[in-house]
Amino acid sequence: QNVVQKAIAMGVLDPGELNEANRVDPEINEWLLFHGTSTSAAQNICEHDFTMRLAGSATGTLYGRGAYLAESITKADEYAREENGVFTVLLCRVLGGRVKYCDERTPDAEALMDECTTGVYDSILGDRRKCSGTYREFVIFDTENVYPEYIIKYKRGEFIKTPSHP
Repeated sequence: QNVVQKAIAMGVLDPGELNEANRVDPEINEWLLFHGTSTSAAQNICEHDFTMRLAGSATGTLYGRGAYLAESITKADEYAREENGVFTVLLCRVLGGRVKYCDERTPDAEALMDECTTGVYDSILGDRRKCSGTYREFVIFDTENVYPEYIIKYKRGEFIKTPSHP
């Protein structure tokens, strides 16, 4: 289901602006990232936004309480929850702003979160690929900077072994 199409139908987005709206802007660190969740949570996020008080309640908060996203759908799939045999991932447009890079194996989540909520940074890039050979994670603390564009529903096929899933 395309959130952009809903926005057009509701009159929130002018279709004539679609090409301009879909352009990724490197000046503000605009990214398209994945967020694994459940089908019901994805629907709720699209209708009401991310709920920061629930951030990390199911998966932990290595980098602090924020919205966790990934450039790899494989990483997002780790957080996807099965409902009736179907898994769900959101494809989100994200404004990263000033990014705090972190490649520590066990980061100080409170200090990182503080640097983003009261300091000079807007988001965190947790480089788990560098420190543990898995994936990079992006953490956003202001939900106004995360816009879910697509709900992706899928069934898992045969498991393929990767370096992070031997």
